[in-house]
Formats: sequence, structure tokens, C-alpha cells
Amino acid sequence: MWEPLRDLYTKEDYELWIEKLPHYRGPEEFEPAHEGDAGVDLYSAIGKVLKPGETFLMPCGIKIKLPKGTEGQLRTKSGRAMKQGLIVLNSPGTVDEGYRGEMFALLHNTSDVVQQVGASEKVAQLVITKYERPPVRYRSVSEAVSSRGADGFGSTGLKANYDAVEIADSLRSVIKDWAQDSEGPE
Repeated sequence: MWEPLRDLYTKEDYELWIEKLPHYRGPEEFEPAHEGDAGVDLYSAIGKVLKPGETFLMPCGIKIKLPKGTEGQLRTKSGRAMKQGLIVLNSPGTVDEGYRGEMFALLHNTSDVVQQVGASEKVAQLVITKYERPPVRYRSVSEAVSSRGADGFGSTGLKANYDAVEIADSLRSVIKDWAQDSEGPE
């Protein structure tokens, strides 16, 4: 069973380490812009012109070591999204605790005009959050009573146009076909 091993960790395990690469173009200090800000800005290491609908993996010129029990989330800068239609496509993009490579922001131009991103411009923000890794139990989830139950898409607003029984029947058919296949899924 998984349990936190905090007694085995050192002070360094709980620090955020930053390595600025030679092409880093951000400010000297890597810290939030304002007291109380959750995120730290990430800066473009190079300039790039993005055509409408284009996606580009923008290097940020830094490497990080996250504290134990945390993940980094790359998020869209709200001003860029509103003014230019530039978003971090997989926002929030997860940076796992063990990742040691360069940070990149997956920028996407949602606007219908060409957008210029210069070197050393704010392109994303990094928010560091704690996560839990609970023990896993394999059992029927329907045994766990919930007031919501299986109500999903549109359960608290507009009702989704799907038939849960029809979907369940389709899944049973797929599982049955797969079980009969001696090789299993490809």
C-alpha cells in the first residue's frame, strides 16, 4: 500500500530548483509578478509568427526540479487569450515531478489573423500544485453510494442527448467481442 515517506526526504526534496538555459529570455528572478499570485510567468525563448490555427511548441529556456508530491501546470495567460487568441493548447499541461527537460508551452493561435510572439514575452504561467496518490482498489464502483450516481454530461444543466442504456449495451458488445478474440486488443 502507498504511504507518504516524508521522513526519508531531505529539505532539498521540497525545494523548487530552476536552471536557466543559455537561450533563457525572462527576468533575472523566477517568481510571481505580484504577492499572492498562484502562477509564475514563463517567457518565450525565441520569436515566432503563428498563422491562424497554427500550433507551436515554444521553448521557455528553463529546466525545473519540482518539490516532492507536486506537479507543475502550464496554463494560458488570460490577457494573451483575450487580446490575441493565443492559448496553451493542452491547458493545463502537466509537468510531472520527475521531468528534467526544458519547459515548453504548446501555443495555439485561435484567432483568424497572424500573431507575433517575440523573444522574452510572457507565453504561459506555471502553477505548482500538490497531488495525492491514493491506493488503488479494483472493485465495482457501483457499490460506492453517491447522490450523483452515473449522471454525467449535462446532469446539472442542459441535458445531453445520449442514451446511457444504449451506450452501455454498445460497450458490452465491444467487451464481449474483445473477450472472444484470443489475442486481446492490438
